Amino acid sequence: MACGAPKITSSTSSLPEVAGDAALLVNPEDAEALGAAMAKVLLEQALQQQLRDRGFERTRLFTWQRAALRAPAPCIVNSVLRQAVEKTASIVPTSLRGSAYGFESTLNL
Repeated sequence: MACGAPKITSSTSSLPEVAGDAALLVNPEDAEALGAAMAKVLLEQALQQQLRDRGFERTRLFTWQRAALRAPAPCIVNSVLRQAVEKTASIVPTSLRGSAYGFESTLNL
């Protein structure tokens, strides 16, 4: 969508949710429906432009910043803690490692 190409995608799984109204949805097991959708997009310039415009709008909904803000806080905290532990593992004394302090067990290291 970000490249400006009109989209035809599967009507199953999570793709309809991602595509929204920025793509034609077809049953992936119906070759005739796929062919009809392809012909429709190729022949109808207004539809091509409509799908392009909607695609550009839709891509604004999917940014790394937005994904990070929507991620559950425990996932972010776990990721940050894991990175910190991995970066400092070689400098943490062996006596401070282990389940007594909870780092490895909490992070499943």
